[in-house]
Amino acid sequence: MTWTRIEYGADITSSALNNNFEALEDMIVDNATNITTLQSSIQSVNTNLNSEINNAKSDIDDLANVTNPTITVLSSSGTINLADNSINRITPSAAVTFVLPIITDSSVFHQILVQVNLTTVQSIDVGTEHFFNDKSPELSSVGKYNLMFEFDINNGFWVCGWMRKS
Repeated sequence: MTWTRIEYGADITSSALNNNFEALEDMIVDNATNITTLQSSIQSVNTNLNSEINNAKSDIDDLANVTNPTITVLSSSGTINLADNSINRITPSAAVTFVLPIITDSSVFHQILVQVNLTTVQSIDVGTEHFFNDKSPELSSVGKYNLMFEFDINNGFWVCGWMRKS
């Protein structure tokens, strides 16, 4: 629809007014359609933003788990399977044998920490025959120790290091 030009002082006809009212009605309908389309677009953007916010929150939670890892309290005796990239705590009450995980992904770093609190001397098999500086752990006296395991990707085996804490 187009506007009918009405000159000042001219006779106003009902057809001219009807034509202009029809043009206004068309504009109102077009505006209502545009508003509905805009509202739909805004809702879609909000949905996408909410999805991205939830993804970001999930990523933050994942990062928190990496920067604040949990410490697993291990059984105090027997055969214990250690998890890759874990931090563990144990107070042995009898003989302990650690089983180290099989590693198939050589593209990432693999390590395990075991915090040992020896309140009585117990036999501890660390699960590997490979040690940093070729020195096997000396766990022959009561005390607190850290056992550190690192997977040697070049040679395909776990290496153990240790230190006494006091």
